[in-house]
Order: sequence, then structure tokens, then C-alpha cells
Amino acid sequence: MIALGIDTSGILGGVALAGPEALLAETRVDARAAASERILPQIERLLGDLGLGLAAIQRIGVVLGPGSFTGVRVALATAKGLALARERGVLGLSTIEARAGALGAGGHPALILTAPRRGEVFCGAGWHEGDTFHWLLPAASRPLDRAGEWIGETVRACADLGRLPLLCAGDGARSLEESGAAGRAGSAVLLLPAAVTASVPGAAAIAAARADARRLAFGTGLDDLQPVYLRGAEARRPAAGGEKGPGASGDRRAGVD
Repeated sequence: MIALGIDTSGILGGVALAGPEALLAETRVDARAAASERILPQIERLLGDLGLGLAAIQRIGVVLGPGSFTGVRVALATAKGLALARERGVLGLSTIEARAGALGAGGHPALILTAPRRGEVFCGAGWHEGDTFHWLLPAASRPLDRAGEWIGETVRACADLGRLPLLCAGDGARSLEESGAAGRAGSAVLLLPAAVTASVPGAAAIAAARADARRLAFGTGLDDLQPVYLRGAEARRPAAGGEKGPGASGDRRAGVD
């Protein structure tokens, strides 16, 4: 089982190949610099390094966002194109779910935060169990001046499940320290450097390799996978995709998180 992972939702994007148990290869691209022209050559190069061709890809994992308008469209268009050409299934992951998976934290819940904008961070929290992501804090924009409240809510949920500490990572993790919210939570919250969540393409590939076939989108079902854009401090879907908000389901077929 060879799975491809694609993520161009942030400034630093990339592609990766994985088997059911391990990451096989990974490369990075600057998602701001003509990512649409770089993704396919990078995929072919990684496959070539392993002595494989495009036919070896059996599943595809793609990060749907929230992210930049161009970035998430490039990743999803590439994933859909390969899937339709090769009749492969696609697993759509939210940025929150993928970055939490990149921590390799086992059953520890992770709170992932984007860099603050206009006094808010886009964040969400949950943990991975097998190929399912369990949400503790639905992904949404939240005010930093009320961080103590939503962090406290998440910590209490972790404590009830016996899953402390809560790991905090992402571009916005430092803002929790600066606001004092993380300090007030004490040892229940563990802040991690942003670099720890760097392997998002790898996480997407591994998730796709491990996913149950019922979670994959095929053929016309690919239309249900829609990009989630991050504009200002808000994550929004295109109008044509409806206004369905962040959910707490482990099923990522619709791509709304």
C-alpha cells in the first residue's frame, strides 16, 4: 500500500509517500512560488527515487485547509486529477487533523493554532485513535482574550478522558504563552515549538495509507471534497459548497473540520 500525501495549505508545503506503517519519502516546496507547477514533478521525483511510477500510488491524502486560497486549491486539484486518472480513493484531512497527526503523539490530544490575526486564532483540538480523529474542540476562530476559557474547556475534557497533558503546537502556540493562558493551566498544557508540526505532508500520506476504504472518496464522490479557505481570522468554504461548519466527526470525506 503506497499512499501519496499533498499539502500546500501553508507557506511551506510538500508531498510525501508512505506505506501502512512508515513514511517512505518526503520533500518540501514553497507553496507561494508556483506550487501548481512544482507538485507533480516532485511527486514523480519521489516515486523515481523509490524505483516506482505513478501507477504505484494506491491512495491519496490531501490537506483541505483552512489555508490560503491558492494553496488549498492547488493541493485538492492535484489530488483529484490523479485520483480520476488512476481511479484511486482520496482522504481529505483538515489542517488541524493533519498537524495533530504530525506530532506522532499517540493518544495525547493536541491543540493546533494558526498565527493570530485581528486578535483571533484559528484552532481545534483532538486526538488520533487508529485511523479516526476524535475532536475535543471543534475547529473555529477564537478570540485570544478569551483563551483561558476555551483552553480550560479543552483541558477539562482531556482530564475527564484521562488524556493529559494537552499538547499545544502550531504558528499560534506562542501567543498562548504571551497571553498567560497556557501558564494558568500549569502542567496540564505542554507548549511545543512550531517546527514540531512540520511533517504535514507525511502525516497526510500515512493517514491515507491507514484509512478504512469507507472513508475514501471515489469518482463523483470527489465533488464532496471542498477546500476550506482562511481569510483574515475566519475559515470559510466557497459559497457553492454551502455553509456547513466545523464538525466533531472522525469522517473527513466532506472536508469540513
